[in-house]
Amino acid sequence: MFRKVIWLSLLVVCIVIVGCQTNKTTTLTSTTETTSTTITTTLYTTTQAEPKEVIIDDIIIVTENPTQYEKVEIALYGDVKKIKKEGNPFNYNYLNITGTFISPSGKTIVLPAFWTRDFEISIDTSFKGAPSGISGKASTNPNEIQGRQTITWIGEEHYRLRFLPEESGTWHLIVTIVKNGIVVQAKQKIFEVNENAINYRGFIQVEPQYKRNFIFQNGELFIPLGQNTAWYTSSTRRTYDYDVWFKKMHDNGANAARIWLATWGFALHWGNKYDEFRLDCAAELDRVIELAELYDIYILLTLINHGQFSASVNPEWDNNPWNIKNGVILI
Repeated sequence: MFRKVIWLSLLVVCIVIVGCQTNKTTTLTSTTETTSTTITTTLYTTTQAEPKEVIIDDIIIVTENPTQYEKVEIALYGDVKKIKKEGNPFNYNYLNITGTFISPSGKTIVLPAFWTRDFEISIDTSFKGAPSGISGKASTNPNEIQGRQTITWIGEEHYRLRFLPEESGTWHLIVTIVKNGIVVQAKQKIFEVNENAINYRGFIQVEPQYKRNFIFQNGELFIPLGQNTAWYTSSTRRTYDYDVWFKKMHDNGANAARIWLATWGFALHWGNKYDEFRLDCAAELDRVIELAELYDIYILLTLINHGQFSASVNPEWDNNPWNIKNGVILI
């Protein structure tokens, strides 16, 4: 799935924190997890003290049969009530949880965990209500799927990691939990990634010499051909608009689409509280990206649409969570 997203703009903040106290030790080459805080391989060593506080109780590899060049999801479970009582799980100043992935060859990838919840999105095709348009005209074509989309939440909220392994073999994961600026816990997991025989082209990037074209990591040219499908227009079938659109695009040779994180669509962060996020929009965006992968559509993801910071053109500034009157520093 990750290889289907072209980031138009991306802000990555990487914080690497290393603690250096020790009481007990263990070797990462063992598949047995302990509360030990020294983790050693022939290529990587880190040392941590006994947990000052247990935030994460368990690390679960959610993806069945993790496979090279495919998305792998890892759930980090803890005491949800305690986590939410003591702070905002979306706030990295409160809890900053990172996963350090160590590949079989010794390469490291450090990624932030995010707060989420499992879900299932379905459509009730027996629903006969007429859809209204959302910044556009809703389809009522009887030859297309029609109905009302619903989101069903599954299990409890938790932190999660996602990454794309480019190597097969034994991977080591070190989860570091920083609470209010202090390292309080480190936990490790070992898992296997199966080899993938596909012709992996890699991520899309700008051609480095002339900077005029897009290419895959393997040097193959990528020419985007598609359209602006920035948000769903049906108030009832919602993301099922994309089942129709992406299939038609694929059948006609298109390979790219632009998606907006618009406030009336997929925006993850909107409203008069800067510290709240919309998990329902995150779930819908996940589904659309999965559909894009199914139909070989590459996504140009627009993180902020123009009106969010405008007081005159399509103005939405009054409701922007980054407006000082809604809680934060921009004026």
